[in-house]
Amino acid sequence: MNEEQIHRDAWNLYFELRQQGKSKSEAVAGAASECGRSESTIWEWKKKFNWDERESIRAATINQKVEERLNEQLVDLKVQYLKLLNDLIFEVLEERRSKSRDAVKIKSIPDLERVINMALLLIGEIGEERTEEKEEAEYDTELLQEIGRKLIEERKKRRGHDHLH
Repeated sequence: MNEEQIHRDAWNLYFELRQQGKSKSEAVAGAASECGRSESTIWEWKKKFNWDERESIRAATINQKVEERLNEQLVDLKVQYLKLLNDLIFEVLEERRSKSRDAVKIKSIPDLERVINMALLLIGEIGEERTEEKEEAEYDTELLQEIGRKLIEERKKRRGHDHLH
């Protein structure tokens, strides 16, 4: 028996139901109902046309595409955070040069070091082992949250300032 359109339609229904969390039996029953065929016929097609293997291959392909999209989103997020951190670092440097008190809210060299380390971590310049040691020894979650809030505030202020000019 050659695979025809009715078989492909049944397979697609079966796969869709499996992706929705249905068991194999439930998916066979659903496909049988939709296609107007008996469950035993769908079971035969499932075996004849290797639906289990096809399901594995298609699910792996879908998972790979989802992972690629997530990786792209993660990279975009890292780029945004890195830009914020770089802006903050350059503000600190400018403040040190101009002796201005208004530009930045980082209060100490260790705070600046933490911001720089976060930027390096985002671009992969700090290894995992060193990061874990640093987290235990130096990183204060409240400080990181505060820096994050300040970064967001500064970015909003700049956007508002940029739109006025």
